[in-house]
Amino acid sequence: MLTESVETAQYSSVLNEKESIDCKLQIQKRGSGFSQSPTLLLTDSRVIFLSNKDGELQTKFAQIEDIEFVNVGFESSGSTPFLWVIFSAIVSVMLFLVIDSILFSWLSAIIVLSLGAVLLFDRISNPGEKYLEFHSKSQKFRCSFSHRLLNFEAHQFINRFFMIKKGEQQFSRMRHLTQYLPKS
Repeated sequence: MLTESVETAQYSSVLNEKESIDCKLQIQKRGSGFSQSPTLLLTDSRVIFLSNKDGELQTKFAQIEDIEFVNVGFESSGSTPFLWVIFSAIVSVMLFLVIDSILFSWLSAIIVLSLGAVLLFDRISNPGEKYLEFHSKSQKFRCSFSHRLLNFEAHQFINRFFMIKKGEQQFSRMRHLTQYLPKS
């Protein structure tokens, strides 16, 4: 969720002196604090990514003027699950033919086929992950986000980033953010 009015006291530990938060993009809608939910902060001088990995706060940041380009992409999970479905069908037929007991041959074939069906369902229901990638000369960092986060919010964040980079900070933000959105 893209938010303009952000309580800076919550993020004071990651902000520089005299730095203010322009907008916040909450990557996943879990929890209320930044220690629980990955968050992208856009300040007047930096992009800050906050995440919690194994109970430890991780921070990645880059200066706005150092970021050369931003990539919004989608990474599919590949075709490996489809190969496993084919493999499970072959193995289930082999188990059915090899096992002497009719009950166990049917049971083993059904179990292996159902495992293949679960893999196929998982692949269809979760086709991949969306990401936002910031590239500078010295580093790049990537923020994966949930499918519930609309591309619209990610594009609004990026548009605001480029407005700040160009020095267009003085006017109303949300009114002009949709101006550069890709046409659907």
